[in-house]
Amino acid sequence: MVDIDLSKNLVELTMDICNIESVSGSEQSLANALEKALTLPHLSVLRD
Repeated sequence: MVDIDLSKNLVELTMDICNIESVSGSEQSLANALEKALTLPHLSVLRD
């Protein structure tokens, strides 16, 4: 799984997100990485 480092600057963060393969129909890697990065005590992550 790819890790998204939220401490990076906006340009680096955008590049990391864009570099995660997410061809239509197979976006699970991107969704997993975002869910993992945003799972913080003050946030709720709901996947539908």
